[in-house]
Amino acid sequence: MSAIQYAGATRFRLRFMLQEFELAPGDTLIGRSDECNITLFDPLISRKHARIQVVGNQAVLEDLGSRNGCRVNDVPIKGPHTLSAGDRIRIGKHEFVFGEFAASQPVKRDRATGSLVFCASCDSPYPDEMGMCPNCGSQQSLDEDTRSGVMNEAGKQVWVIDLLLELFQKAIGAQRSEDAERIMRQTMSALESHLKNGILVDAARLAPVATAVIQLSALQRDGFWVRWAADYHERAGVCIPQSLVEAHARWDNEDPTTAQQ
Repeated sequence: MSAIQYAGATRFRLRFMLQEFELAPGDTLIGRSDECNITLFDPLISRKHARIQVVGNQAVLEDLGSRNGCRVNDVPIKGPHTLSAGDRIRIGKHEFVFGEFAASQPVKRDRATGSLVFCASCDSPYPDEMGMCPNCGSQQSLDEDTRSGVMNEAGKQVWVIDLLLELFQKAIGAQRSEDAERIMRQTMSALESHLKNGILVDAARLAPVATAVIQLSALQRDGFWVRWAADYHERAGVCIPQSLVEAHARWDNEDPTTAQQ
């Protein structure tokens, strides 16, 4: 996204999972199309789903006639909606948090996911971008390099996927649907970031992802995760596992309403 700003102007940003997007003056398009400033691979999202228009000290969200609409703080919007700091924007199955920051404040740029740290309380590894340990909730962490000095950055980034999938299976085993979805969203964000930055994840490491999304879709009775994973395999140039192909076909037969617009 463009980072050009008016001198001295209030700046706006969207927080999405482990990433932040700075909103430049003018229009920011959100949708499934590659033409959008923020592209989301979600069958519930239209090609050009919504836009945020920044003019002066205001940011206005507007739905662009999408099939499934937009929500702000769980309320569907009708017409242009002026955003306030802390607003939660729901588009498809994705949630953004809208924020403001002073023009002189340093901005955390969109970057690859994968800085790994260890919880100082329970010693569990987790992505630094999460801000807190997903196992015990502690915000105190230790850098992995101070412990071993062995794993390089690329190794850390791929290990994040393995770690998240382990946490996912624990949540599934305990029938904690909300925790499982939260962890899978972190997995999705990490994988999409890897793909964007040219970090290849091989078929063997993606196989557990296919298994996990099939489990989550079955638990939620919603084919979103199966469709996303199949689409991700195609974009990554990895052969789609037969189990995922079959699950994708089953969900398409049961829920044709999410066909491409």
